Amino acid sequence: MEKLLQTSAFFVLSILFQSLFSANSQSFIGINYGQVADNLPPPSETAKLLKSTSIGKVRLYGADPGIIEALANSGIGIVIGTSNADIPTLANDPNFAKQWIDSNVIRYYPASNIIVITVGNEVLTSGEQGLVSQLVQAMHNLQEALNSASLGGKIKVSTVHAMSVLKQSEPPSSGSFDPAFSDTMKGLLGFLKDTGSPFMINPYPFFAYQSDPRPETLAFCLFQPNSGRFDSGTNINYMNMFDAQVDAVRSALNAMDSEDVEIVVAETGWAYKGDSNEVGPSIENAKAYNGNLIAHLRSMVGTPLMPGKSVDTYLFALYDEDLKPGAGSERAFGLFKPDLTMTYDVGLSKTSQQVRIFTVLQFWVFADSESFIGINYGQVADNLPPPSETAKLLKSTSIGKVRLYGADPAIINALANTGIGIVVGTSNGDIPALANDPNFANQWINTNVKPYYPASNIILITVGNEVMTSGDQGLVTQLVPAMHNLQEALNSASLGGLIKVSTVHAMSVLKQSEPPSSGSFDPAFADTMKGLLGFLRDTGSPFTINPYPFFAYQSDPRPETLAFCLFQPNSGRFDSGTKITYMNMFDAQVDAIRSALNAMDSKNVEIVVAETGWPYKGDQNEVGPSIENAKAYNGNLIAHLRSMVGTPLMPGKSVDTYLFALYDENQKLGPGSERAFGLFKPDRTMTYDVGLSKSSQTPTTPTTPTTPRTPTTPATPETKTKAWCVPKGGVSDAELQMNLDYACSFKGIDCGPIQPGGVCFEPNTVASHAAFAMNLLYQTAGRNPWNCDFSQTATLTSTNPSKST
Repeated sequence: MEKLLQTSAFFVLSILFQSLFSANSQSFIGINYGQVADNLPPPSETAKLLKSTSIGKVRLYGADPGIIEALANSGIGIVIGTSNADIPTLANDPNFAKQWIDSNVIRYYPASNIIVITVGNEVLTSGEQGLVSQLVQAMHNLQEALNSASLGGKIKVSTVHAMSVLKQSEPPSSGSFDPAFSDTMKGLLGFLKDTGSPFMINPYPFFAYQSDPRPETLAFCLFQPNSGRFDSGTNINYMNMFDAQVDAVRSALNAMDSEDVEIVVAETGWAYKGDSNEVGPSIENAKAYNGNLIAHLRSMVGTPLMPGKSVDTYLFALYDEDLKPGAGSERAFGLFKPDLTMTYDVGLSKTSQQVRIFTVLQFWVFADSESFIGINYGQVADNLPPPSETAKLLKSTSIGKVRLYGADPAIINALANTGIGIVVGTSNGDIPALANDPNFANQWINTNVKPYYPASNIILITVGNEVMTSGDQGLVTQLVPAMHNLQEALNSASLGGLIKVSTVHAMSVLKQSEPPSSGSFDPAFADTMKGLLGFLRDTGSPFTINPYPFFAYQSDPRPETLAFCLFQPNSGRFDSGTKITYMNMFDAQVDAIRSALNAMDSKNVEIVVAETGWPYKGDQNEVGPSIENAKAYNGNLIAHLRSMVGTPLMPGKSVDTYLFALYDENQKLGPGSERAFGLFKPDRTMTYDVGLSKSSQTPTTPTTPTTPRTPTTPATPETKTKAWCVPKGGVSDAELQMNLDYACSFKGIDCGPIQPGGVCFEPNTVASHAAFAMNLLYQTAGRNPWNCDFSQTATLTSTNPSKST
């Protein structure tokens, strides 16, 4: 373990079961309600349909009074629009703009929750220069009319764009607007920045596939398994077309000094049928695209350039529009039929959503182990329990893998037939013999692997530990030959491919690590690193690393660094190379390694975290060790891994991570903290609880409560007394806003009830909204004391705050 300060990465905690207690709708999922049809049901019936779903917003292409009235008091956000033909009059006659607001907004608002007015549709790419030149002025006049009606800030004004507003979109980091629109775009973005209004875009992976109908493109468009598309500008491997299209727009906005302008997806969808000569339309493809998109939005993963928050997205469309001209697919985007039944099920109904979520929850909670969570089993101690007792302990947890620093036969035998993955290691002292004598390598495999495998699930052999940074040049030069000889010995034993060979590195193998996009290996190791990475690529073996935010904090012991290291609320650290704001140190350290690997043509080499942890005590002069900090780091890290969010440069998959450590090692040298990393005591009780035991993960059967002013507490074991997380007295609104943003960014935390129109929106104060969100996070994250820390701005109370209002 070595000290190395790095930048940090974002944290999104996944709490799947909270979705069972969610509000009636999800504010980031909307739908387009087109009316170019002669067979649509009455608006009142459509309103009932929408209220039976998790759809939170509806976009109209006009301002139909029947629909707006039918949606009154539903809480559903409504986007209304002017026609393109209205633009000249709106631009030239402020009185017409006021009349438009009087007729289409004031008479319905706030009972009908109008949230955005779109001025025209795809105007910039319409080819009508007269409309283009008058667009921004029309928007200004509508905004002035809203201001005059005291609705400025409550209802936004924007316009919707086709993706062809971009001149360049591939790769996403090169996204740029067409220079033909530069004057209008400059004025438009100035308006959006001044008013806090969104940039609205219509991305359609469906059309991208029609332009490039290869199987790999289809998988990329449908969020299905694929090799991804690598963006060399940011070193991000995009795994789906939706994220790539949205991030291309993000890059274009950033290049126009509009980093703070929010993106809203006004339309996206997939046709379920079309003409015989059309490529792409089918029930299967439409169901895959829309279903996987909805799941992606619900995950709150965001896009690589906008992690941790789902982009507001309006699906196209609510119904088919049977009078639309054009190809057959234009009339086949509807998710629902005119009789209000589903065209196909993508989980939008509240009942199907609860069933699906509970199924996933059951899998997550009751799975025997989690393959991405491992633990280090060090033995520099004289008080450890017998291996057989340790095996029983491990089987009672969700730990899926164990790393040994040697190849202790008693431990390997004790883990036989448990299914637990085992990492065994050679010592640094073995490296010269392994490098120079293939027979020694064969003997090592015959002694330490073959007698136990496959009953003992040996998955990886690590050759030495932190060899590259050991200062022993003789070992460094012999490292890769030693790995080759062990691999050949495995191949000879018909175990090649079944058991991998790697070596473990300290973070100081990097020369540059801050910001993460600049990550690069120390040139002093260049020759060895080149050979090592070639070996890893050829054998499909991982690059294993020891990131320790604990040491980063010791090097920079400021409160903001501690919050950054512990996955607690903080302002983040901006990486100008990728335009990513990192929200925690772990992700930043891992992504610095990712960048360094990518720069060495090793973007497909997997990263494994061989060690990471936080000590719970230390010497008097040590900064950082404490039960509270250790519990916060390890508990929040485990939650981060379980969320499957990944890191910004490796989204959607958790990095295999071995926690340090299973037990304290009381004979280790160095400061006191070196002897205090153990998550379990020698008597096999927990040093502190971070949710690794299977019993601590098993909830009582969830029920769906009504939505109260503050969240109902999910059923929990009786050993935890009832408590609520509330802000401390004297905390500023700025701090509370940070807590609010932090809590609402978590996957599974639904802040819809405190949005405009939500049941807990009033009182409309930062303090009230923050209290709701902070308590919601505490109640759903396990109701542990560290879940109610919020950088020491929160406290627990035994008095239900909803009963004191």
